[in-house]
Amino acid sequence: MQKARVMFLVRYVDHQKKINKQINDGIDKKGGYMAPRITGRRENDTGGNTHYRIGSRIVPRAEAVKMVENDKLPGYHTVKINSVKYLRDNPDKRESDNIDNQPLI
Repeated sequence: MQKARVMFLVRYVDHQKKINKQINDGIDKKGGYMAPRITGRRENDTGGNTHYRIGSRIVPRAEAVKMVENDKLPGYHTVKINSVKYLRDNPDKRESDNIDNQPLI
């Protein structure tokens, strides 16, 4: 009986990990497409973002900019600061989803 319970828990945890990865990769629980979100960032010494966590991937800034410009990352736009393009989320009333409020990776 105990072995069956352990096996059930192992399968349950594996299933939850799979669902969490799909959500992070932009796939909802029913298999439909969901826009990926930026959930982390990496900075250089001067505070400029060099990489972004998009779904479960760490993406260099230049690649993320191309994704936004090619409409593959809805909800974000680019800004040019000192001739370098960076990402910003589209304006809304929430500050919690701002890229600069995301955790460092």
